[in-house]
Amino acid sequence: MLIIIFSGRMRVRIFFLLMIFSSYIMAQKVELNGYFTNMQSFMFSDLDGPWISDNLVHNRLNLFLYPNDKWTLSVQVRNRIFTGTSVQSAAFAESMNKDMGITDLSFHSVNEQSVLVNHCIDRAYLNFNGQKFEITAGRQRINWGQSFVWNPNDVFNTYSFFDFDYAEKPGADALRLQYYLSYASNVEIAAKWNNNQKATVAMRTVINAAGYDWQLMAALMNESDWVLGGAWTGNIKSVSFTCEFSYIFPKDSFSASQDLFLISSGFSYSFENSLMLQTEFLYASLDGSVRSFESFYYGDLSVKNLAFTEYNWFVQAAYPITPLLSANFSAMLYPQIKGFYLGPSFNYSLSDFADFGLILQSFSAEFTDINGDIKRQQYNFAFLRLKYSF
Repeated sequence: MLIIIFSGRMRVRIFFLLMIFSSYIMAQKVELNGYFTNMQSFMFSDLDGPWISDNLVHNRLNLFLYPNDKWTLSVQVRNRIFTGTSVQSAAFAESMNKDMGITDLSFHSVNEQSVLVNHCIDRAYLNFNGQKFEITAGRQRINWGQSFVWNPNDVFNTYSFFDFDYAEKPGADALRLQYYLSYASNVEIAAKWNNNQKATVAMRTVINAAGYDWQLMAALMNESDWVLGGAWTGNIKSVSFTCEFSYIFPKDSFSASQDLFLISSGFSYSFENSLMLQTEFLYASLDGSVRSFESFYYGDLSVKNLAFTEYNWFVQAAYPITPLLSANFSAMLYPQIKGFYLGPSFNYSLSDFADFGLILQSFSAEFTDINGDIKRQQYNFAFLRLKYSF
């Protein structure tokens, strides 16, 4: 199966169609779910300046086939229709068609000046679940992170906290083996391949002791960097506590100037009135090479560029104002660049299957450009989203 999956773009797509069709015929149980969203977005630096206005119609389809109680085949597809100001840029179409896996499962069916239609298979895996072990092959989500915002252990498919409309998060073309020692302990080995034919191979073990879940992991990332890390999750009385760290250094060099140390730590607490407070801190020994927030916001993410400053603080408060209306406020502080992020949002439930959301994002910070000049950059985003799930 893997040999065929990794053999070429057209053959990959043909194989998936044949695999889905044959599995559908044999399946004892079939599940299909997903959602539709329509989201209008606006971006501006100043209220009285020029605005960029875009619209996104997003459809997701999740197909699950169960030939028996041990095997699962899943194929999940994103279909997106973009219109608005950004579509007029050729760079936008290129950025929306990035597929970081060894198989290119993303393509545009329409790419015109005023409209862009993109389709992407971000999950396509076959899973075998035995009593003590589990094997998953294909495009899948491997989440080794324990923290909420920043995950130094997430060497397979790093995600952005700001990309709220992609709840499923990216997948990786990988082979994953899990062996369960007990209900709360396991050993796991996984390997993925990226679009540059580079492999990431990692192993982790998770155990439960003294009321905490403990994690140790080691990885060779993209055949270029060693990663040693760990994490723990538990409670201090009624307060949830997590900590996660990684030490990254080049495979062929042991220069301290190229090493990277990341550690995140967070706390959360829920009150009896359903108010939830959360905070998290990230330290990253960066070189300060990021010169704009835009390059970070739209750039390719990896565990090596989780942040653009050494010290990063996050706080969040969430509260259900009524049974149908909930409010959330998040903020980040970047002291070294005199920067901040503010993210208020509101969500209203229209029915059991539909909801409406208002999401705001505001960023401001001082960056040093290539000439050594310090300039303040300001970005503001507003999103109106209607979502229907089925």
